[in-house]
Amino acid sequence: AVNGGASAPNWASAASGAWTEEGNAINTSPATSLDVDVSDADVYQVLFNVADGGGTSSVVIRLNDVSTTTYRSMLGTMIDGGSMNAELQLQTKWLISNAGSDYGFSGVCYIYKNDSNFSASANAGASYTSQLNKYDGGDPYATSISSGTNDTITGAISKITFMCMKENTSANENIEGSIRVNSLSYSW
Repeated sequence: AVNGGASAPNWASAASGAWTEEGNAINTSPATSLDVDVSDADVYQVLFNVADGGGTSSVVIRLNDVSTTTYRSMLGTMIDGGSMNAELQLQTKWLISNAGSDYGFSGVCYIYKNDSNFSASANAGASYTSQLNKYDGGDPYATSISSGTNDTITGAISKITFMCMKENTSANENIEGSIRVNSLSYSW
């Protein structure tokens, strides 16, 4: 920004902010979930490289252990250069899901808390966007972009959980691998 009122233009202070590491979770053998407790922030970045224990599940993410609502997810999947197919699905109690029977998932997810900086609905919920690759012997190049909203969160985001579960159910297929969570808050 340029400061006003000066005899010659000069740059004002820019918004400050830097990524802060919130934590890592690692499972070296299949377990129920990968969990990271987080401080309240504007944006979270989740880097993940995980595999399921059942071979027929989807990777999912959950915020604050909220489990009383069914969330909506928009799924767009691009496979081996094919056409983009978008579908609206209801995922029981979870935010992110990618259809198929793939064994491994890696990528990045960004979670934006709805607040004064991302004001879809002030202090009501969180939205996310993610991009991931899915791996198995028959479909090693599949890429999926997902986005959605959890509008039931009205306070601080305190916990981010990853699991593998059968799509459109609450059946846990176990998860192994790692997630790393970073956060960013803005000051103006």
